[in-house]
Amino acid sequence: MNSENEPHTEVGGVPLPTRLLDGYQVHRAALARDLNTLALPRQVLLAGTVSAVPSELSYTHGVPEASGLSAVTFAQDHRLKRALLDRAKLPTPTGASFSWKSISEAEKWAEKIGYPVILREGVGENPVRAIGNITSGEQLRAAFNELRRRDKADRTPGSNPHTAGYATTRLTFTFDEEGNEVAPLRSRMLVEKQMPGRTVRAFVIGDELVAAVELDTDDSTGVRSVKHELSAEDVALFTQTAAAVPGLACATVDAVQNPESPQQGSFPLLITGISERPRIETYASADAGLGDVIGDALLNFQAGEAQVDLPAAVSTIFRRIEVEGLRHADQVAKELPSIAESYGARISVEHSDAVSGDVVGTASGTPEVLAALVELLMAGCLVDDRAAAVNYSKGSSVA
Repeated sequence: MNSENEPHTEVGGVPLPTRLLDGYQVHRAALARDLNTLALPRQVLLAGTVSAVPSELSYTHGVPEASGLSAVTFAQDHRLKRALLDRAKLPTPTGASFSWKSISEAEKWAEKIGYPVILREGVGENPVRAIGNITSGEQLRAAFNELRRRDKADRTPGSNPHTAGYATTRLTFTFDEEGNEVAPLRSRMLVEKQMPGRTVRAFVIGDELVAAVELDTDDSTGVRSVKHELSAEDVALFTQTAAAVPGLACATVDAVQNPESPQQGSFPLLITGISERPRIETYASADAGLGDVIGDALLNFQAGEAQVDLPAAVSTIFRRIEVEGLRHADQVAKELPSIAESYGARISVEHSDAVSGDVVGTASGTPEVLAALVELLMAGCLVDDRAAAVNYSKGSSVA
């Protein structure tokens, strides 16, 4: 896949599309703790102390296996999440859900609570798609029309690299008067009062707040780290919000300043979103070091849940590398060594099989570079090919 026009960041000197950071960071963390790893499509990672299969630890898009399927499903139903927050008596901006069939009622509601409002999608990828700064009924109808649009790639596994492998939830569609694929008329969206003030995004794992950044809401990127600025009440609100979704091991939580916070007994922040995915790129844009902090926290938490004793950290690793499922294995075998060398790593190919699509050899280098190269190869961004699996099996490690 051509990723030239995507946002990138450098990890270990390797340019990486920011959408790959969740998978990359848990991969880097696993290699840095001397684990065997098996990378699979859509940022799936299996890892273990003795072997990657059977795995002791596993992740999908950085989401640890401790987050159960039901929890992830809850997190992707944005109306249900709001109901869970209400049940936990946590503060949210005033809002209500409407379908296209009740668009007139949505306009009346927006007038009642006062513009501007923000329209959020009812079900789907996180953070939820949203359109803000809506100041009229005409703009609200236009926003409904835009969020109703469906893309075939969203329901075809692997077609949209920005959609999680477990998140192909927008399956049903119909056609509008112009022949566009759109959500059925009954599909609901949330009309919510848009609150002024800064937005804070926090990453919570277990009962710990790991990182927090101020968010540029125009492009959903972090602009500065603010964890040190949060009060104990702020931290408690973020951790309680993550705990409100049953079975969710970690969460990225968005909150906006509460205009009523000076009043006694009011919350300082209002919760505007919960994502089951880390979305590390939004933290790393504020402080590059937060990527490693979150990746390490994800590894340590899941190891604790699985009762796995992690080996000591290493700075350089030596591994046997097995690449499977290539269309042009011989060509990739020629290119990999020079690519690795350009980033200060080494890959020596021992064997390639054009029929089976396998490349076998050894790899050495830093966890940062070796993890990045595999994530790029799996995503089709390293060479003109895409691997179906890459296994790093442990040899001797050099601390």
